[in-house]
Amino acid sequence: MSKSLVIGANGLVGQNFMDILSASGREVVGTCFSRSHEQFKKLDILNKAEISQLFEEVSPDEVYFCANFPGGVNRCEDEREQATRFHLDSVKNIVSECKKLNSKLIFISTDYVFADSKEPVEEDHERNPLNVYGDLKAKAEDYIQENLTRFLSIRTTNIYGLDLKTKTPNYFMQIFSKLKNNEKVKTSSQMYGTPTPAKGLAQSILLLVDKDVSGIFHIVGPEYVNRYEWALEIAKEFGFDQKLIENVPANTGGCKRPLNLRLSTSKIKNTVPFNILGLKEELNRIHDDFNRITLEN
Repeated sequence: MSKSLVIGANGLVGQNFMDILSASGREVVGTCFSRSHEQFKKLDILNKAEISQLFEEVSPDEVYFCANFPGGVNRCEDEREQATRFHLDSVKNIVSECKKLNSKLIFISTDYVFADSKEPVEEDHERNPLNVYGDLKAKAEDYIQENLTRFLSIRTTNIYGLDLKTKTPNYFMQIFSKLKNNEKVKTSSQMYGTPTPAKGLAQSILLLVDKDVSGIFHIVGPEYVNRYEWALEIAKEFGFDQKLIENVPANTGGCKRPLNLRLSTSKIKNTVPFNILGLKEELNRIHDDFNRITLEN
């Protein structure tokens, strides 16, 4: 039976991997750091000795690297040295352990390795990161590709889902929480992206793992919308007051980032039966999950 290691199992993507991998019959070990969990192993990904010890204990066939730097893109600009340790040095240490055991590494990358583009971007498009976060992810991609034969580097964006206990809310949770409390929301129709449901992302990656393919793949949702439209859809689905949503000029927080960028999913569509729910369908599914959790509690 295949054994999987999920690094960052407390996060939104990690949670979905834990659920889907367990349901598939794999033996799964998850790690956590800032939010302790009785079923997860504590791991500081900046500690090389801890990483080595964990790999020795678990001996994983597959490693899902889902941990993310708290504070996101803007913090990476402000704290480049610490961001480099997190997004690049830790990856090098994990790659080293994967190489020893011939473990397959599944690495979550980003569309921020690219700049703006008028056309959907393919996997082999020239990269041109505009910020520290994108630059570090591009360097991590290169290091993985140069040192491993069994790997998946998954470029994605705008990952969202229901995560009621999170300390770093995704865009859906930001909007949902404010509207639920009748608070005003400021968002922008100038910022476009591709909402990607965390559950669909994890399911799609598992299809690639099961087919035993390697390489770089783009996985995003089917729609390209702006943040204002996205917020309106959330309000409509949950019956929140749409008048609370204000359309304002884009604010990137002083960090350069692409405002118009869409990843092409042609490659994965030609590799596995790829099908991610659209925004309305996924919001409806999330609504059902929220109602179920509310009833259980």
